[in-house]
Amino acid sequence: MPSSDAQLLATLRDLVAKQPATGRSALPDQQRITTKSHETVVRALRDANRKLQ
Repeated sequence: MPSSDAQLLATLRDLVAKQPATGRSALPDQQRITTKSHETVVRALRDANRKLQ
């Protein structure tokens, strides 16, 4: 395995280890999506899906 692959794997394992048992994201608060933003994205995706159907 090339060094970059090993480094990526180590980084991923570290992130998994930091994942809280509650299933919540290990992302810092300022990087998490807000409920309002999430709802906006979901609404836009649903609208796009309806148009495609």
